[in-house]
Amino acid sequence: MSLREPFVLMDHLSPSRLVAELRFHVQFLNFAELITKGSETHSLGEVFRYLLASYVKQATGKFHDSETFRPAGRYRWTSRLQ
Repeated sequence: MSLREPFVLMDHLSPSRLVAELRFHVQFLNFAELITKGSETHSLGEVFRYLLASYVKQATGKFHDSETFRPAGRYRWTSRLQ
């Protein structure tokens, strides 16, 4: 029996997998902080909104904010959709 098997049997991550997941989350949070500081936005939701608006403008040649964000209006634009 390897060292990983007891963790798998208990439906838990093995220590090496847990370390890998934590590293991923740290990198993601650092990236998110870098983006929000660099773009002077207050949340990742704002960053994604600006990215979507830019994509729509590039694809259509016009800003279509009312059409673009009306379907998404039911979500609160915070660091995560709620």
